[in-house]
Amino acid sequence: MRTNYKSTESHMLLVFFSIVISLFICGCQDRPIEQKPFNIAIASWVGFAPFYIAEEKGFFKEEGLNAQILKIEDQGARRSAFNSGQIQGMVDTLDSFANGVPQGLKGTMVFKIDDSFGGDGVVVNKEVNSIKDLKGKTVAYTQGLPPQFFLLYLLKKEGLTSKDIKSVYMDAGDAGAAFVAKKVDAAVTWEPWLSKAKETKHGKILVTSQDFPGLISDIFIINNDALALRNEDAKKVLRAWFKSIKYINDQPSDAGTIMGKRLGLPKKDVMGMLQGLKFTSYDDNLKYFGVGGGTNEFIQTFNLASDIWKEQGVILKTVDGNSAYNSTLLSGLYKK
Repeated sequence: MRTNYKSTESHMLLVFFSIVISLFICGCQDRPIEQKPFNIAIASWVGFAPFYIAEEKGFFKEEGLNAQILKIEDQGARRSAFNSGQIQGMVDTLDSFANGVPQGLKGTMVFKIDDSFGGDGVVVNKEVNSIKDLKGKTVAYTQGLPPQFFLLYLLKKEGLTSKDIKSVYMDAGDAGAAFVAKKVDAAVTWEPWLSKAKETKHGKILVTSQDFPGLISDIFIINNDALALRNEDAKKVLRAWFKSIKYINDQPSDAGTIMGKRLGLPKKDVMGMLQGLKFTSYDDNLKYFGVGGGTNEFIQTFNLASDIWKEQGVILKTVDGNSAYNSTLLSGLYKK
């Protein structure tokens, strides 16, 4: 889901996108600051496609915002452009954000995009009946992204670590394909590989993100400088986003057509992928951050992910979730 990080390509992609974005921004440097585009970097994932709806249906323009949607698949390139200020807003996953902040990612989480709801899962050979049964088995998954985080969380719950399994690192699609081809005992993957694995004679789905709602989430973060200097523009982005979510609910067929066209996927595939996630409404975002009372779920999950990444050695220190989010944009979004 979302994106794949391939370190061998990262440097070349980072340089390429930096040059392209720099040239684009230089062409706008003579404009007043309020006329500069608010650059938003996304990856090819249906959960991020509502930004395309906001663009095509004119929701950004309705808010008086010149927003540019830039597709940057590589996580390293996105983060580099984000930290340099070339892009102001960026999509991420909550678990990835939790390992990015301690490593110098200069962003603040401002709203939750969606929750994975069955879109991510662990497929296993039929003789594997529990996470504990993975001990000593060969498991394929992607490093540093939701598949690894999900697996580490599941292992931790059972008193195991990654040292108890034989890890094979590959992107989620390749992991699913490797399992179907009987090259590994298990894989952490997503659709359509979850269904394909289930259809094999040797495989089954052991667990999915539907069993752990709220654990795997897509989020939107804003560059800290942009949050300070372009606070009103940031609110316009949020209002345009929630207009897009409303449009998906009100006009699902047309929304599916738009998202499919921009993602380069058949509409039926897009509609199927949407079944594996739940977009987070405005009201649910307020509850998520504990605005008006209640538990701040962001802090809980962020700190959980931070601890897991530190235990794994991905990060050397943790950052408390209290300093990584800003809910004031949401709480004041529709106040006059």
